[in-house]
Amino acid sequence: MVARSIHDNSERKDSLFVKADCARQSSNFIDSEFFGHEKNAFTGTYSQKIGEFEFADGGTIFLDEVGELPMELQGRLLRVIEDEEFERVGGNETVHVNVRVIAATNRNLKHMIGIGEFREDLYHRLNVFEINNPSLLERFEDLNLLVPMFVEKYAKKVGKTIKSIPSDVYEAIKAYHWPGNIRELRNALFSAVILSENCELSCENILELSPTISVGKSTSADAIQEHLSKSFPEVEKEMILGALKRCNWVNDQASNILDIPSNTLRDKINKYIIQELIDNKWDIDRCAQTFEAPAKIVDSNAKKHLARTLKKQNWNLDKVRDILKIPLDVLNKLIKKYNLNPPNS
Repeated sequence: MVARSIHDNSERKDSLFVKADCARQSSNFIDSEFFGHEKNAFTGTYSQKIGEFEFADGGTIFLDEVGELPMELQGRLLRVIEDEEFERVGGNETVHVNVRVIAATNRNLKHMIGIGEFREDLYHRLNVFEINNPSLLERFEDLNLLVPMFVEKYAKKVGKTIKSIPSDVYEAIKAYHWPGNIRELRNALFSAVILSENCELSCENILELSPTISVGKSTSADAIQEHLSKSFPEVEKEMILGALKRCNWVNDQASNILDIPSNTLRDKINKYIIQELIDNKWDIDRCAQTFEAPAKIVDSNAKKHLARTLKKQNWNLDKVRDILKIPLDVLNKLIKKYNLNPPNS
């Protein structure tokens, strides 16, 4: 919504606004979608394809979930931004474009740079002007605009007329954590419109999201205040860990419940586990007990994070020890346990 608004209110508004999803499955697929391909570039390509950057020439391209972009494509993206040119997959002709690039992510790119998963030069090239988009929990005052807007949009889409929205709906929305942010709210309201049988918006599915709410009782205000007293990271962590426990720590099931990409969920799980390990001097069993998680999941995250940090710091154990807040004897034991070896050893 923010990216579209920037485009619509700029001198580029008469040209195309193109949304590009960086969380697509394979690097080859993203490469072809971004930059297009020539005929016979690879199996099954029987004609030339124009990519999203070429379509957006003169307009705006919105890179959604840019933190999910594979490393092997980040260099090509950097070149397009800096030089405004690229070649289609399988081609030699250089294509020149003039495109405004807007990128969004809910991942911590600085952390990703530190562990070697995101290019620092690309980060600085993208981060010319940063807009922090507040979460839904931080802007409940916008509900009086957002809720009617989404209800009207989806009512038209399904051919219904919704004339009233019960106050219970707003009460329930304010009491829920909304880990999926605006997207989850939008989907919940779409479902409510579909379930509505008359001119009043159905609130059954939204009330089910907030089991602590009992409409008409004084406890609902207390529940709302309890939720609002927590910071967004606290609420997000609580919801993510709750979903993981309900799904027995099956990532794909939990990501469906939370309505967030599985890669994003894995990144957040790693963040929580590593912080807990640091707080407990890398006691893996204690960390697993705290999260009620299988020890093998904690162990796997610990191994991957340790391996990345060792590589990033060129196996300088003093630096690794300081970064991970890990006692040297524990660090050496984990290196031996995970059978990690420096390059060319």
